[in-house]
Amino acid sequence: MRELRTAYLDEGRSSTDEVASLRAKHDSTVEERDSVAEDFEHLRQNFDRMVAEHDSLRYELERVRSVPSSSFVAPTLPGPSLDRIRDLERRVDRYQSERSQSWASTQMMRGSRQVRSRLEGEVSSHTAGVEEDSVSKK
Repeated sequence: MRELRTAYLDEGRSSTDEVASLRAKHDSTVEERDSVAEDFEHLRQNFDRMVAEHDSLRYELERVRSVPSSSFVAPTLPGPSLDRIRDLERRVDRYQSERSQSWASTQMMRGSRQVRSRLEGEVSSHTAGVEEDSVSKK
């Protein structure tokens, strides 16, 4: 090994640069391997979940198929609870309140724009009148 190293150094190559390059390449390869291993683990976990879900669905399908059609009873949904009704009423009230506030805000903005444009019109007409007076007095 020592002879190989000596021969390598004798060829005029920089062993330090070569070692650094090899270390960088090694580190890159290790990172890539770790990334691939991590991706594989995620894929394996997803596959395991899919298999479990498939098995559960198959079991449920077999269970449903084993029930005679004459004994099939359609499930009924329970009526809405009082809490759900109150929650819905609160949401509707909040929506209406926000909507009316938004409408009022829009009306205020429109009104202030109209007042501003009227004032600007009045100022420009007064300014024109003042300019005419000052010109006629000269």
